[in-house]
Amino acid sequence: MLKRLGIVGLGGWASSMHLPVCRKLFEEKRAVYCGLCDRDEAKARKAAELLDGRPYADLSAMVKAERPDGLILLVKPDATPVLIESAIEFRLPFLTEKPPAPSVQIHGDLLEKTRELPHVIAYNRRFTPFAAKAREWMAGQPLQSVEAVFSRHRRREPDFTGTAVHGIDTVLFLAGGRLEAARLETVQAGAVRNYFMTAWTREHCRIALSVTPDAASTEEEYSVRSAARLARIVHPQQAPNLGGVRLFEENRMHSDLGPGDCGWTERDLPELSGIRDEHLNFIGLLEGKEPSRATFQDTLNTQIVREAFGKMLTGAARQTREISF
Repeated sequence: MLKRLGIVGLGGWASSMHLPVCRKLFEEKRAVYCGLCDRDEAKARKAAELLDGRPYADLSAMVKAERPDGLILLVKPDATPVLIESAIEFRLPFLTEKPPAPSVQIHGDLLEKTRELPHVIAYNRRFTPFAAKAREWMAGQPLQSVEAVFSRHRRREPDFTGTAVHGIDTVLFLAGGRLEAARLETVQAGAVRNYFMTAWTREHCRIALSVTPDAASTEEEYSVRSAARLARIVHPQQAPNLGGVRLFEENRMHSDLGPGDCGWTERDLPELSGIRDEHLNFIGLLEGKEPSRATFQDTLNTQIVREAFGKMLTGAARQTREISF
């Protein structure tokens, strides 16, 4: 029997990235979207028409009427913890957008409350087809390093950690091991601060991340190295940069995969960006077919690093901080 899902939050990100994926999953008979909830009733009605569900302006009313098997929470970060608490109260498994909490303390509180409640945190880079292929290629390889460049063009907000958290989570995910220590640095660069992290796993893999919000161009690339292999990921942005992944062995390129090799085109940015596999992981979790690929426990170190960077955004133009895990 298809799982009945309710969606809460139908703003711009949900409408442009999540709802097109949900429509395809509905057409493929992977799930039923029984309730679409948003305080803006017009948004709820529009989404309900797309997904053949019922519109609601109140979460409790939706849960009572529809009795969904799980909730998909797509609200802004400041509203996310409250809705997670509601899912916990209803004892409903949930998929939630990231970051799931504004602080390590709240993240830890929610971790304790959700230990027995199935959930997926939608750090979408973990779910891209390119990251999946890189992990497949590097499986069983003792990793030497994970390196990343995470740049944006003219992003000059005082706190960039809400976006930088993507790069933080991705390098920790690709490194795969138990994080032992990290050295963080922020450096004033014109109107913004750049972020740098060097970290080590207990398995002796070095992690290096460079985050530059106000750069000449938008770039997001990851390299995963062992003695035998190198996997390079270009994360999808808007067309024409739709990303790809390359494998190098014996000092030559062995494989070069782009969107078409994964079955997608430039019209499929949500799929290439990992949104589809977030939802499939959640559906598989509800069906008892696979574990969550991103829980509160899995992403705790991401939250710790993000919060530490956030505390280094004022004061001296150059700051460093050491963290042990």
